[in-house]
Amino acid sequence: MMLHLIQTIGGMLTKRGENGTSFQESRGEKARRKAEEKRQARLEKELLEAEERKQREEVARLVEEQRKLRDEKLETEKNCSKLSTPAKEKEMKKETEKKRQI
Repeated sequence: MMLHLIQTIGGMLTKRGENGTSFQESRGEKARRKAEEKRQARLEKELLEAEERKQREEVARLVEEQRKLRDEKLETEKNCSKLSTPAKEKEMKKETEKKRQI
């Protein structure tokens, strides 16, 4: 069974258990705990920012790749329209085969 006594020390109330130790954190312990919590929050924030940066870079890479493919397709279509019909079909087959290999 645990007895709780309330003592007044310098106008501050503290609860004490059977062994006389304070339930209240010492200032040093509280400061260390707060510093650790801040450090942990900062690390979590940095990890989140790094992940978001990676995602933005990946999106930018994919957008650039799509733009390049679109430009290549437009260039191929432009070149094909200048060629004769048999040559146009041959060129289209080459492009299709090229895209399959990628």
